[in-house]
Amino acid sequence: MKFVTSKFSWRNRTIYAIPNRYGGALFGMFIVFIMAGAAYSNNLIFMMGFIILSFAFTSILQTARTIRNLEILSVNISSLSVGKISTGQIVIQNPTKYYKPKFEIELKEFKAKFSVPELQPHETRSISFSFQLPKQRGLYNVKTIRASTISPYGLFKAWMYIKVQDVFIVYPSMYGRSELPLAMDNLGEGFSGHRQYVSGDTYSRIDWKIYARTRNIFIKEFKDSSTKKVVIDWDKLKISNLEDRISQIALWVDKACQLHVEFGIKIPGYQSPIQTGLQHYHECMKELSVLKL
Repeated sequence: MKFVTSKFSWRNRTIYAIPNRYGGALFGMFIVFIMAGAAYSNNLIFMMGFIILSFAFTSILQTARTIRNLEILSVNISSLSVGKISTGQIVIQNPTKYYKPKFEIELKEFKAKFSVPELQPHETRSISFSFQLPKQRGLYNVKTIRASTISPYGLFKAWMYIKVQDVFIVYPSMYGRSELPLAMDNLGEGFSGHRQYVSGDTYSRIDWKIYARTRNIFIKEFKDSSTKKVVIDWDKLKISNLEDRISQIALWVDKACQLHVEFGIKIPGYQSPIQTGLQHYHECMKELSVLKL
């Protein structure tokens, strides 16, 4: 699922920079040289101190230039169930004529952080990453993307932010009875005959009318699942816990999509058409993700 749908640029955005321990040591050397130059009235020592200071400022500028003017063309994240490891892909462009050494991109809301080794002038690169999804279903706001680096000299850390306003959907967990709810299907069209009961068959397919007449156990068989139209009805589920009921419906939606079964769902406040396909799957899962009673 794509949550960044247009191009965002870090052009002309505020860049912050602080020295790391090596940069701090460099400033410490500057102070020592200045104090020594003042104590001994030695211009050569003064000059060495100001050379160190000029190198420090050059390092700050070069570090900031590593992330300046970067552009994000798109961010795509696969919507998965709560607690799963999700994968994503970000497309970054270097529109400048300058080489960009290693830097990092962070999606702060999801604590997803990954490195970009380098970007040549005018290069566009697609980077894959993974991260842990939140442990609760629903819509999550995506507000901040951060770029940071210590390149090229490793003396300072520079970073900047881009504000985005979009949402990412975390689907419900999927568990419960895996067999599709045939009782909710229009089985009159799919019925194909009977066969004798075999150990392990589900009781829901036993034809109890034949058993009452003959005392023989027969199983009802139906046509291939691709011809069925399954309607998953919230009110027909005998599950009291809200999250358990949502998870059961999500499991059936996922399985119906995998089997290419036409399906629809009836839940409080929403009734889907009976269709199949990934778009229909994502629409149903989205409604389950935001369902509140």
